[in-house]
Amino acid sequence: MHTKCAVISLVACLFLCVHVGCSRTDSRTIEQLKAHFANEGFSGVTRDKLFYLVGAKDGIGYTGDGFSVEIYVFDDVSKAEGFAEVGLLESECFQNGCFVLLVHEAPVDLLSAFQEF
Repeated sequence: MHTKCAVISLVACLFLCVHVGCSRTDSRTIEQLKAHFANEGFSGVTRDKLFYLVGAKDGIGYTGDGFSVEIYVFDDVSKAEGFAEVGLLESECFQNGCFVLLVHEAPVDLLSAFQEF
């Protein structure tokens, strides 16, 4: 009886680790981030970026009144972490899940909105 309970507990732990603790992807989109920024008072215009050159799966330039950033989405968190650590063109980078915000100019409130997304 104890063996059966131990096996069931082990299987349950493995299931939780695989499906909860090890998730390294992100289902959110750039459009959702832009909508979040707009709700926080930061609306702007987008421009295409050559996101694949930095290893991202999507990316845009986003500029508005008082801010200019680039938003990149990576396949998984580890790629986003790697890019955020290295950065690009001496610009400051912030990471949130699979998203990286490369900042040319941004107020603290926009950075906070990014981290809350």
